[in-house]
Amino acid sequence: VLKKEAEFLNRRFYTFHQKKRPYIIMKWAQTEDGFISPLINKTNRPFWISNNLSRQKVHQWRSQEASILVGVQTVIDDDPELTTRLVDGKNPIRIVLDPNNRIPNNSKVLSTESETIIFSKTKNLELKNNNQVINQFDLDSILESLYKKGIQSVIVEGGAYTIQKFLDNDKWDCIRIYKSNKNLKGGLLAPNYEVEKSKFTYIEDDKFYEIFKH
Repeated sequence: VLKKEAEFLNRRFYTFHQKKRPYIIMKWAQTEDGFISPLINKTNRPFWISNNLSRQKVHQWRSQEASILVGVQTVIDDDPELTTRLVDGKNPIRIVLDPNNRIPNNSKVLSTESETIIFSKTKNLELKNNNQVINQFDLDSILESLYKKGIQSVIVEGGAYTIQKFLDNDKWDCIRIYKSNKNLKGGLLAPNYEVEKSKFTYIEDDKFYEIFKH
């Protein structure tokens, strides 16, 4: 009875146990002309493409998932907290892909707000606050490690290089894209994914796309 509906509601659980990896949600915001950020961010703060209501929705998503993942360049450029500070909810485990140990020691993702796991090619980093470094870096090994830790879901929030790595390896279950009416006329290109033929809804002036693989 209602088999498909039940499988969809429990998709994180089924993916975790059947595929032996977390349920993977890809999320990004892009401008009307297809950019994810300016080429150079001189402010060391996030450059916001989506509107305030869309960003609040992202924090709600974070509270619903077990973990959130970014590449080290996002940490260097934006110094994000990767928390649920805009809503009431549990902070996800923070995951950073940092092959060459470039994460600054004063990064906000190393705070006590939540646990942080860093995947690196070496174990040279010494972290405090119960954070840890795992000496693995190919994508399958990273997902296997998260599975062994019992992490059932992960939101991949960027940047574009990290997101594209997941897309190119077909390691995703859901894609969520905000498309604003802003134009940058240059910058870092958004991930290579054809979204124009997909259905969308409006969140104020942002177009919101949600695509499920199955």
